[in-house]
Amino acid sequence: MISLDHWQQQEYTHLKLGLGRIRKFLALAKNPEKRYPVIHVAGTNGKGSTAAMIASILTAAGYTTGLYTSPHLFSVCDRICLNAAPISKNALDKLIVRYERVAHQCALTFFEFVTGIAFIYFGHNDCDAVVIETGLGGRFDATNVIANPAVCVITQIGRDHQQVLGKRIADIAREKAGIIKKGSALVTGVTSSIAYRVIQSIAEQKKSPVYRLGVDFTGTTVTTDWAKGRQQVSYRAITAPGSTVTADSMVCTVPLLGVHQAGNAAMAIAATGVLQSAGWDITSGDIKKGLSITQWPGRFDVRRIRRGGSERIVVIDGAHNPQAVTAFVNAWRKSPWGRSRQPFIFGILKDKDYRAVIRLLAPLMSEVVVVTVPSPRAVPAGDLAGLFTKYRCIKKIITAPSSSVAIELTKSNPVTAIVGSLYLAGEALTKIK
Repeated sequence: MISLDHWQQQEYTHLKLGLGRIRKFLALAKNPEKRYPVIHVAGTNGKGSTAAMIASILTAAGYTTGLYTSPHLFSVCDRICLNAAPISKNALDKLIVRYERVAHQCALTFFEFVTGIAFIYFGHNDCDAVVIETGLGGRFDATNVIANPAVCVITQIGRDHQQVLGKRIADIAREKAGIIKKGSALVTGVTSSIAYRVIQSIAEQKKSPVYRLGVDFTGTTVTTDWAKGRQQVSYRAITAPGSTVTADSMVCTVPLLGVHQAGNAAMAIAATGVLQSAGWDITSGDIKKGLSITQWPGRFDVRRIRRGGSERIVVIDGAHNPQAVTAFVNAWRKSPWGRSRQPFIFGILKDKDYRAVIRLLAPLMSEVVVVTVPSPRAVPAGDLAGLFTKYRCIKKIITAPSSSVAIELTKSNPVTAIVGSLYLAGEALTKIK
């Protein structure tokens, strides 16, 4: 049987852009991606959270809903969910065995094969709707085989994967905008004027209506309950669709922290508004319930560890590029734990702008334990330790072989943050469950 673990190591180091291989594979599998409506989500940051919220709303509305995201926190199974439940290892293994010959025949990459398996799994389970997050970019991403998405979403755009997508924001935006299809409405949270002009131009060519966060609808944080890890978000529709079906404004509870998540929630609501306008049966109650039960761990994820009579706070965030880390920093400074410097555990991958990430995080740190992320693309902990030495606010720099050792080394601290990579976040969440 094909070793997905082996393929996963090559997910980004052996990229092969283009849609020919995945299209051939799906054609041989009788095109399962054409059997259900798809909500397609792209962006540099926020796309996973937004996709998870949309899927949760659709599930709450009674639709059998598939959700495909990447990368995963714990196992490949996490990437393929049905009504918020990950595919079982047994079900995944059966699909791998059944389609591995075809995958070899089509010379699929790891990401292409898992994407194809997801489309097949959703078809086998008669999904009413499927929410698909792009892996990298959009135009040549394996998920971009969707011909007529029910709605497209492009979240924030920043500099990441520049070696593939280009160094200029305009180039990256052009790649992301490749998911826009003729006549399909687009919901976007893009704030960069350069990126938005590119997206707007492509949307006009495709005759796709555009609904923009901050212009056509808004999402703002009303209150934040840091202890319970949730916030209240106020949504207001200005010219976004759906206001004839739901109220022009509503207040929802979202179990994700940070003002950036308020914007992501607003995009999820606006996207479901597009679906409402197309006749989908989604109520205000469905939206509120769906948002309130969204599962998306590893993003400003507050965990309370109780030992004896004491309690320890561990905040885990998979932020791994400057834009995501800026969102983390903004949330951290507003939190009860950001009023003074705290110990951090940090690890990151080589293909990220890790020097910029360190520059943003260092002022928050009293000490740092650096680890080598569990990935062949990791920056060695020793190299990271050297980069932190120039920041005099950090009183102690420790090198640890793994996150489990790092967590043990910081156990006497009442607060610890773990940031830098989704791989690190997943490993840490496994250790403190």
